[in-house]
Amino acid sequence: MNTQLSRLFVFQALAVSVSVFGGIARGAEPVTLTTGDGVKLSARYYPTSQQGGKSPAVIILDDLADDARPTVCDDIAQQLAVEGCTVLCFDFRGTGRSRGVESEFWDDMNNRQLVKGYKADEPPETIKFADFKSGYLPTLTNDIAAARAYLERRNDASECNTGQIYVIGFGRGATLGQLWLAAEWSRYRVSGVQNKLAIRPEGRDVAGCVWVGSRFALERQAVPMLDLLKRAEAKKGTLVGLIHDSEDEEGARFVKLCQDAFNLKDKDSLIAAHVVKHETQSLAVRGEVAERIGKFVAGMRKIQEQPAWAARNFGERRYVWAFPNVPRTTAKDEGDYHFQSIPIDPLLGKR
Repeated sequence: MNTQLSRLFVFQALAVSVSVFGGIARGAEPVTLTTGDGVKLSARYYPTSQQGGKSPAVIILDDLADDARPTVCDDIAQQLAVEGCTVLCFDFRGTGRSRGVESEFWDDMNNRQLVKGYKADEPPETIKFADFKSGYLPTLTNDIAAARAYLERRNDASECNTGQIYVIGFGRGATLGQLWLAAEWSRYRVSGVQNKLAIRPEGRDVAGCVWVGSRFALERQAVPMLDLLKRAEAKKGTLVGLIHDSEDEEGARFVKLCQDAFNLKDKDSLIAAHVVKHETQSLAVRGEVAERIGKFVAGMRKIQEQPAWAARNFGERRYVWAFPNVPRTTAKDEGDYHFQSIPIDPLLGKR
């Protein structure tokens, strides 16, 4: 057999058969995440008994819904925790139990304009998904940033290793995840009075992602998924697993475009795909999908070198977003424990 197998072949082969063994998962710990614009997110934190420095961090992103969250997300979290990962699930703002907002939420012009119900003399203390106006959904990318900030603090408590992060997203959660990943590849630590950029973007820590039934628009806002993926893959940094329904023509086209762009002959291949036979059930509740996600993550972990654990000193560090051809903006100041709102327009191709 040719010893120079492509990275994709190895990735896919391992994703069929590999099982990763780690600590036994304990029950989920209910926690609250706080976003940079003052939303309180209800979350479930799944620790593992494996030593923190050996435990990758996983973020699971539901699709967006008004009330219920898919139980499959928590099922997958439990499975990955058993296999040695530390996992965080959360309800996006306005969904599930993530309804509370602090007063500074309404200080943000975007929130005042695109979320119904604002009154200057009596600003609401809760929000709901049904009150989001057209154009607001990309803002939910900031909820994922809050999840990473939370995991950074858990890393500094030696409970996990955020030098190796995996992200799993369903439907519009996958779309938001791709927006966030592109932002991470443009986020840099800065140091000194000259705000010198680190050589390494923070997106380098995202070792892999699995997108299930990706959407290519958030309401009427088209999301350039392929262009966003190129922001990360230009530096060959993130393995990607794509899962779609057999009758999802747009999903199939996306897979083909990604494989043509990134799985080059005689080069490391970064994209693996799995097609699920069409049924009336949502992909988010299919046992086959949950199993395939587990195999994808196991395959990714098997072929990637585990980084040594390191303290992030998250509260002490400063970061900026440095998008191409756009002035830098502050992502986090020293002493803060959350990220400021992500500049979404550059990610969507807007100026």
